[in-house]
Amino acid sequence: MGASAASDYTEGYRAYQRGDFETARRGFLRAAKNGDARAQYHLAFMAYTGLDCARSAEAAGPRFDPVEAQKWFNLAASRAYLSWPESPGGMRNNWEAAAEKMWLIQNRMSESQIREAIRRARAWKAKRRGLEKRPHPV
Repeated sequence: MGASAASDYTEGYRAYQRGDFETARRGFLRAAKNGDARAQYHLAFMAYTGLDCARSAEAAGPRFDPVEAQKWFNLAASRAYLSWPESPGGMRNNWEAAAEKMWLIQNRMSESQIREAIRRARAWKAKRRGLEKRPHPV
């Protein structure tokens, strides 16, 4: 993770603390694109709690988006685990928290929603790696 991702994450986190969820989402999204698992976790939490402004703008208030939340928790868990597997505490605990949230959300999702979340996470990873789309069985 570079300095830009850390700066974008900090901007997102400060905006989140102020209640400026639109700015928080933009900062977290920029950081997530640069591989920041913390930002991916916060994007997941925002979708999970209905604070993902881009997803709830048309609705009368926040709404739970299980597919988007599952996608981001999946990405955060895999990124945190792969990036910091030996870390005592810190990101290892965040990986466990993200994995726990993934399983809690899955209990509220249909099989087709779970498949869609997995598809979105794989598409995100492939796009970030610059790979061509490859069919993958779910």
